[in-house]
Amino acid sequence: QSLEYGSLNIDPGRRRRQILADCFEAFLAALYLDRQPVGFATVKVFTSTMLFSSLARTMIAGQRWMDPKNRLQYCLDEFNAQSE
Repeated sequence: QSLEYGSLNIDPGRRRRQILADCFEAFLAALYLDRQPVGFATVKVFTSTMLFSSLARTMIAGQRWMDPKNRLQYCLDEFNAQSE
Protein backbone atom coordinates (compact mmCIF):
# COMPACT_ATOMS: atom_id res chain seq x y z
CA GLN A 1 0.00 0.00 0.00
CA SER A 2 1.29 3.45 -0.80
CA LEU A 3 0.26 7.00 -0.02
CA GLU A 4 -0.27 9.73 -2.57
CA TYR A 5 2.15 12.59 -1.85
CA GLY A 6 1.87 15.26 -4.49
CA SER A 7 2.30 13.41 -7.75
CA LEU A 8 4.50 10.70 -6.20
CA ASN A 9 3.52 7.38 -4.71
CA ILE A 10 5.48 6.90 -1.50
CA ASP A 11 5.37 3.79 0.67
CA PRO A 12 4.20 4.32 4.27
CA GLY A 13 7.60 3.50 5.81
CA ARG A 14 9.37 6.12 3.74
CA ARG A 15 6.63 8.66 4.43
CA ARG A 16 6.95 8.02 8.17
CA ARG A 17 10.71 8.65 8.02
CA GLN A 18 10.08 11.89 6.12
CA ILE A 19 7.58 13.03 8.74
CA LEU A 20 10.00 12.24 11.58
CA ALA A 21 12.82 14.07 9.80
CA ASP A 22 10.57 17.10 9.22
CA CYS A 23 9.54 17.11 12.90
CA PHE A 24 13.14 16.91 14.07
CA GLU A 25 14.14 19.72 11.72
CA ALA A 26 11.27 21.84 13.06
CA PHE A 27 12.37 21.09 16.64
CA LEU A 28 15.94 22.23 15.90
CA ALA A 29 14.62 25.38 14.21
CA ALA A 30 12.42 26.15 17.22
CA LEU A 31 15.38 25.61 19.56
CA TYR A 32 17.50 27.91 17.39
CA LEU A 33 14.87 30.66 17.34
CA ASP A 34 13.98 30.35 21.03
CA ARG A 35 17.55 30.73 22.23
CA GLN A 36 18.55 33.86 20.30
CA PRO A 37 21.14 35.42 20.19
CA VAL A 38 23.02 32.17 20.91
CA GLY A 39 20.66 29.86 19.01
CA PHE A 40 23.26 28.28 16.78
CA ALA A 41 25.52 27.46 19.73
CA THR A 42 22.57 25.96 21.60
CA VAL A 43 21.65 23.72 18.66
CA LYS A 44 25.28 22.70 18.24
CA VAL A 45 25.58 21.72 21.91
CA PHE A 46 22.27 19.86 21.79
CA THR A 47 23.14 17.85 18.69
CA SER A 48 26.67 17.04 19.81
CA THR A 49 25.49 15.97 23.25
CA MET A 50 22.28 14.14 22.39
CA LEU A 51 23.09 12.71 18.98
CA PHE A 52 26.72 12.59 18.03
CA SER A 53 28.33 11.46 21.28
CA SER A 54 26.95 7.92 20.97
CA LEU A 55 26.94 7.91 17.17
CA ALA A 56 30.63 8.73 17.02
CA ARG A 57 31.55 5.46 18.64
CA THR A 58 29.20 3.25 16.66
CA MET A 59 28.22 4.70 13.31
CA ILE A 60 31.18 6.87 12.42
CA ALA A 61 33.88 4.56 13.77
CA GLY A 62 32.32 1.62 11.93
CA GLN A 63 31.78 3.69 8.77
CA ARG A 64 28.12 2.65 8.75
CA TRP A 65 27.14 6.11 7.50
CA MET A 66 28.53 5.29 4.07
CA ASP A 67 26.37 3.85 1.36
CA PRO A 68 27.79 0.74 -0.35
CA LYS A 69 29.31 2.66 -3.26
CA ASN A 70 31.17 5.09 -0.98
CA ARG A 71 32.27 2.25 1.30
CA LEU A 72 33.74 0.39 -1.70
CA GLN A 73 35.53 3.54 -2.86
CA TYR A 74 36.93 4.08 0.64
CA CYS A 75 38.18 0.48 0.84
CA LEU A 76 39.81 0.74 -2.57
CA ASP A 77 41.49 4.01 -1.61
CA GLU A 78 42.81 2.42 1.59
CA PHE A 79 44.05 -0.60 -0.34
CA ASN A 80 45.81 1.57 -2.91
CA ALA A 81 47.41 3.67 -0.17
CA GLN A 82 48.78 0.55 1.54
CA SER A 83 50.17 -0.95 -1.67
CA GLU A 84 52.12 2.20 -2.58
